[in-house]
Amino acid sequence: MEGLARRDLAWFDARMRSRVPLVVAGGLLVMAAVFGTAAGVLAVRTASFLAGAERAGGVVVGLDERAGTGDGSARYTYRAVVAYGVAGQEHLLTDRIGSDPPRYDVGERVTVLYDPANPADARIGTRYGYWLETIFGGVALALAGAGLAILTAWSRTAAHRRLTGTGERATGVVTDVRPAGRVVWNGRPRTATTVGWRHPFAGEQTLTDITWGAPHAVGDQVNLRYDADRPTRAVVEPPAGPAV
Repeated sequence: MEGLARRDLAWFDARMRSRVPLVVAGGLLVMAAVFGTAAGVLAVRTASFLAGAERAGGVVVGLDERAGTGDGSARYTYRAVVAYGVAGQEHLLTDRIGSDPPRYDVGERVTVLYDPANPADARIGTRYGYWLETIFGGVALALAGAGLAILTAWSRTAAHRRLTGTGERATGVVTDVRPAGRVVWNGRPRTATTVGWRHPFAGEQTLTDITWGAPHAVGDQVNLRYDADRPTRAVVEPPAGPAV
């Protein structure tokens, strides 16, 4: 019973680990959707604001210093505080975007765009009025790209694992071993191994297997698994480890 419980626990642990990339990818894609939605909402609001905004002259009267977050170091960003007048009434606005160093100097004159129906609703006029939306959109694209990359890698690994466990057996000969890029992981380079083999009905086949390190050399005979319905889908079985 104890041995059975250990096997069940090991199976469950392996199952959960195999799904970690899927959970991470899902989280990244959800975050990408949130940032993308925020970027879209902000872009619509900005477009609506700019369509009816009027201009006024303003001057930077101060810098709003805000503590940064992230690595715990004493980092700050600075947002321009701008005074501007509309119909004889003075207003203040704080720039939406903080930066270090500041984008504007105290005393610098700027153009202010404001809503004529609500002059307190204003922002600094720039050549490109969608900075915040662009930042949110860029973050969304980066998160989506990372999530899709992880999801694609997980899908390929899962398909490779299924084929290794259930595919038809065959043997082939390594015809080429070459680097597949300059990336090195745990001291092992990414390697492309090309194998030639013969399918009983489809004839001569070639597959290229991407691995970390070079477990095989040209001329080695290797075991492989292939999909009986699609012989072009094949994988090389990993070499057997040393006997213990």
